[in-house]
Amino acid sequence: MSFLVQLEEIQDHIVNKTVIDTKVSQKNVAWHLEHMLLTAKAIFNVVLASDPRQYKWRLNPGRTLILKTGIIPRGQGKAPKFVRPKEEKVIEDADILRRIEALKVQVKEVEVCNPKAYFDHPYFGLMKRDEAIAFTKIHTEHHLKIVRDILKKQGSQ
Repeated sequence: MSFLVQLEEIQDHIVNKTVIDTKVSQKNVAWHLEHMLLTAKAIFNVVLASDPRQYKWRLNPGRTLILKTGIIPRGQGKAPKFVRPKEEKVIEDADILRRIEALKVQVKEVEVCNPKAYFDHPYFGLMKRDEAIAFTKIHTEHHLKIVRDILKKQGSQ
């Protein structure tokens, strides 16, 4: 699934933003939507700002496993603070829609930037442009599955 298709699905889930099922996740749908968008923006910003001449490949079995399988196990990692939505903040539909539109532009910029532009993941190390895009899709799909499971349990789909 392309990242643009994932963004469309995120937009479709805005109507369910207040739904929560604590058996699936301690966070509501809005939190997951906002987290996906914050994470993608952060990754793309870093890729676009990186100096491709500084990229140095290093073996990272975790990165290889995630990129090969396309799966992030649930409950295994903790997101950095800057990509965690603030609990007390009400996430407005308009904010989500603005983030989606900005990411549609940004992903196109990333796709055409230097192939050695990179993102330094806190667990998986340096990822070149294409790996960073792939990881963004994998991460987004991970949270879309959680959202789908929340909605499935609630009968909201």
